[in-house]
Amino acid sequence: MDTFISIVSAILLVLAAFDVIRRKKENDQLRSMITDSISTSSEIKKTLAMGLFYRFRKESSDISSQNLSSLFIKQSSTEFENFVGNVLEGYYGGIVYLSPPSDYGVNIEHEREDGLFLGQVKCLEKDLGFESIAILHSQILKKKAKGGYIVTTGDFTNLARSYAEDLNIELIQGTQLVKYWIRGLEDKNVKINTIKSTPELV
Repeated sequence: MDTFISIVSAILLVLAAFDVIRRKKENDQLRSMITDSISTSSEIKKTLAMGLFYRFRKESSDISSQNLSSLFIKQSSTEFENFVGNVLEGYYGGIVYLSPPSDYGVNIEHEREDGLFLGQVKCLEKDLGFESIAILHSQILKKKAKGGYIVTTGDFTNLARSYAEDLNIELIQGTQLVKYWIRGLEDKNVKINTIKSTPELV
């Protein structure tokens, strides 16, 4: 009788294990489908970019004397800078440091394998002009950095894009930031899965 119960228990455990594996595969496939659809849909990226803008802005408590376009005031800027730093580390590797607030237009310093990159981060809804690029470029020259980034939740004017040509400053607008964010998350997930599937050394 004990042998029969042991056999039944073993069979149930094996079936349970197969069920767990099957569910994990289904969850991985579902996650992959969602990630693929986000990666390929420009409308979803636009929505996520706008979501980032609202996530890193906070509503003003005094709205009586303000119009709709100025209902949002800047939240602690380091929150958005930290987020962007994590995205850049996830996408490019290296280590990102937040610069002191008075560092003349430089919010982040990114030590990469190919050198130092300086960044300026803007949580904006509107298009960004060339002024920020000019300020960042002067700091890149002063600190002898390899290049830089201007990151915004919004977009850039045509004049800004034209001005940035040949300066080795990457203009990362809202949907591009979302793309880098998703890519970094995918790479992180691949590394975790690789670690999980590596057999343990005895």
